[in-house]
Amino acid sequence: MRMWSRGPRALVRWGISAAVAAALAAPIGLTADSRVAALQSAWREGEIAIDGASADWSVFSPFGENVPFSIGLKNDGEFLYIALSSSDPGARMMLATRGLIVWFDPAGGTKKRFGIRYPVIEGGSGAPMRRPGGFGGPGGGRPDPAGVDFDPAKDGRWTRLEVIGPEKDDRRSLLIDLTPGVAVRIGSGDGTLLYELKVPLEKGADRPYAIGAEAGATIGIGLETPEVESGGRRPMLGGLGMGGGGGRSGGTGGGQGRGPGDELKPPKPIMAWATAKLAAGPR
Repeated sequence: MRMWSRGPRALVRWGISAAVAAALAAPIGLTADSRVAALQSAWREGEIAIDGASADWSVFSPFGENVPFSIGLKNDGEFLYIALSSSDPGARMMLATRGLIVWFDPAGGTKKRFGIRYPVIEGGSGAPMRRPGGFGGPGGGRPDPAGVDFDPAKDGRWTRLEVIGPEKDDRRSLLIDLTPGVAVRIGSGDGTLLYELKVPLEKGADRPYAIGAEAGATIGIGLETPEVESGGRRPMLGGLGMGGGGGRSGGTGGGQGRGPGDELKPPKPIMAWATAKLAAGPR
């Protein structure tokens, strides 16, 4: 038992490779793509409109290694506000074809205690399709370079969310505009996608769905790419409008030089956690 207390170097002396030693010494339940990173929430000082626009956000931090999102966090005594920003074309494709689950662990760990899944992509529905001329983004009326319209008023595939937990089999499908206390929107402009989420910290009479944490607490926040039922068609570059121009602002290049009938390589699934310290009050 003594050799374990000395960490990876002790394991190497016992004839175990450095890579295996590091893996054995890592926290149980975390993978290379889900390392815990400390985040700090700021106290909300002004109104935050959950509209998919970036006007209320100026500070972002990397969520974690190999995660295509940066995150902004604000809270008050009642709600947590999250903004996920990305200029990676694969992130837009992921949201359009698989959606995203934002998980919360009020104990500050990596347990899937409570989650919001949005958008809810059904098997076989594919990606929202681009109309001729593109769409205006919800926040500023500018077209999304990926050709995906994230506006629920224009595409019904963005109208529902799922509330997951706290029990393992708890899953409720709700209209986003009729979910008490929870608000979520996605917008895009100038090559950058923004995912905004507002969720109650604690339950109340008009807030049946909540994280279960107080201001000032340390919580765990997880991002997961949900599984989609088999039978869904693979998205085409023509459907996402990503042929030739999807690689701006730090993206991966997204299919430049390919024709409209070529398929875009699916993005890598995400399962990552970070710890976040909520602000206790105004400065």
